Amino acid sequence: MLSPNLNCEQFLLRKRAWRAAYHFRKTSGLLIIDRQMKLPALPITAKRYWNAEYYPDDPEAVTLICTHGTGFHKEHWEPTLEHLYDKLANSNPTIKVRDAWSIDAPNHGDAAVLNEEVLQWGYTSVFGWEEYARSVHAFLTGLGKGVDVDFQSRKLVGIGHSMGAITLWKSKPLLHEAHISLLLQDYGLRPLPTADYPDRIDGVTLKCPRAQEAVRQSYSYRSLQHSNTFT
Repeated sequence: MLSPNLNCEQFLLRKRAWRAAYHFRKTSGLLIIDRQMKLPALPITAKRYWNAEYYPDDPEAVTLICTHGTGFHKEHWEPTLEHLYDKLANSNPTIKVRDAWSIDAPNHGDAAVLNEEVLQWGYTSVFGWEEYARSVHAFLTGLGKGVDVDFQSRKLVGIGHSMGAITLWKSKPLLHEAHISLLLQDYGLRPLPTADYPDRIDGVTLKCPRAQEAVRQSYSYRSLQHSNTFT
């Protein structure tokens, strides 16, 4: 049960009926488009959280966009949001929060139930993280029906955990008109240098051996079979 400081409403966004997708094959080190396919667009489920006493119509207040990690769902953020709004209720905050939106990945949570049949034939083997990014992009840019909010005119702060962090990172370049900042969290990363990369001092890498990274890259290539532009 949610805190009394927090209101909640669920939304369903239905995108256009079909989208183009491309199947790739690798030839002499190059990725070649093998054939074009049509895949059904996946409905998106999300929840809005807000407190009517705190900046519901203030254009200077930020809107939080929350994305979850693999194996979780949009409700994963509820304890964090409850804690946040409790803090807002009992302090003099320096940052105004208008509301928060948490979005399911198409193959997680309520969205997975809605997309159950399509996921069995159109997105087997590997469900690329770019599909989650595509859904976030569609949600925030109004590419569908069911959510009558102009996110492009708002100050957005994306909060992503693990897969959700990568999702927001992939979505940000597509949100040309939106003002969005990102807060990304992943305990699976570590700063450079490492024993595998002793000569690199800037950036981060995965918390796993270098050979394991190669396995991850093979999955990334396989996910290209289902990737395309975000239009």
